[in-house]
Amino acid sequence: MLSPVKIGFVFLAALVLAAPASAGKTYKDSVGENPAAADIQLVSVDNNPGNDLVTFKVLIGNMPTLTKNAAIEIQLDADRKSSTGKHGFDCNVRVTSAGATFGAWDGKKFGVISRLYYDVGYADGLLVVRLERGECNLSSTFGFRVTTARGSDADHLATDEAPNAGREYVYTMTKTALAAQTAVSVNGPPQAGSPFMVIAFGVIFSDGSGRNLVGVACTATLGGARIAGGGPGGCQFFLPKNAVGKRLVVHVIGKTPTVTYRKTLRYVVK
Repeated sequence: MLSPVKIGFVFLAALVLAAPASAGKTYKDSVGENPAAADIQLVSVDNNPGNDLVTFKVLIGNMPTLTKNAAIEIQLDADRKSSTGKHGFDCNVRVTSAGATFGAWDGKKFGVISRLYYDVGYADGLLVVRLERGECNLSSTFGFRVTTARGSDADHLATDEAPNAGREYVYTMTKTALAAQTAVSVNGPPQAGSPFMVIAFGVIFSDGSGRNLVGVACTATLGGARIAGGGPGGCQFFLPKNAVGKRLVVHVIGKTPTVTYRKTLRYVVK
């Protein structure tokens, strides 16, 4: 299992650095340059247009647990322009044993931003960072690099970088979304004389990732006649006592930044 690193929208379950589920890429780094450094061996990146998330995985060959004297940083070149950001890098994700921070270049420094949709985990030498594409305004083709620093003396840290010599990897977003299955949470089977409520609407993708949808809204019919809904998105419906045996049909809609999902629920009221 991945140990959660302090912040995130949903902490990740076990993940392996293998061939990505869609059209991602894996990059090999040279190994053993500095035995004292946290040694980057493999880096992979993948994206899913269905939920607008980009996933980075970094395999550290000689650090099974994230030590207190180490830091890993993913630097993002959102537009591949050297004129923007710091030396072309517009955002960064910095991970230590104390937690993770996301920074965006403000012209002078990487200012820490807290309102984010991302999660971070580290276990068995594998760092996983899942980030919503819009947080750094990543273009369809973007650059990135990974650096590590380890040591107790801030003036003499052992470092590694991938790729070497200050270069960057280049990744082009895949346009093919992973297969998805919607999931709806309700307050229980519909009962006459009681409210029926859609609590949450989400989507689960074929790579095991998922997210709650936004802008969730509902409409419903009872016995073929439209009934009014209340609460957020009109997703709470009061069922009268004479609704026993009638068919309740609820249509639910929700969105990611790029895709709209729909689900129809059908019940017979008890």
